[in-house]
Amino acid sequence: TPLDASATDDGTWELRDGAKVMATGRAASIELARVEKAGLPEAGAAELLALSRPHEHPLPNCFVCGPARAKGDGLRIFAGPLSRHAHTAVLAASWTPDPSLAAEDGLVAPEFIWSALDCPTGFACNYDQQSGSFDKTPLLLGRMSARIEARPRPGEPSIITAWPTGRDG
Repeated sequence: TPLDASATDDGTWELRDGAKVMATGRAASIELARVEKAGLPEAGAAELLALSRPHEHPLPNCFVCGPARAKGDGLRIFAGPLSRHAHTAVLAASWTPDPSLAAEDGLVAPEFIWSALDCPTGFACNYDQQSGSFDKTPLLLGRMSARIEARPRPGEPSIITAWPTGRDG
């Protein structure tokens, strides 16, 4: 569905479907207490532990994590727990962006970088510390902050890591 983005008088942005506001955005300062990193082999191993099998996926056509998407149609990011963090909510996946995701400058467009962080972070937020497992109930992020420091080139292997910094609700 085509959506319109527009700036408001108070410095926020709105994403609209006609008159209906679907999302709002604003500048935020991001300082993380920790940054989780993984190497490409470690991220690939985490994918083998992806939180849902293709036939069990709650949203099989999701643009980011949907296994029903064909290569080149969607991001196909399948995050799983890092083995060195087996009892925490640190997830990782490898991702090789498709050429169709390039912006005019030849790098992956920022909106796809943001998208790549969405589902893995949502899955990480579904970690239940008491049981030491992940709830399989679909979770949509209500708020998300990111700072893009560099954008990859399409075809360049990248690593996605995700972990929760808080949860409300």
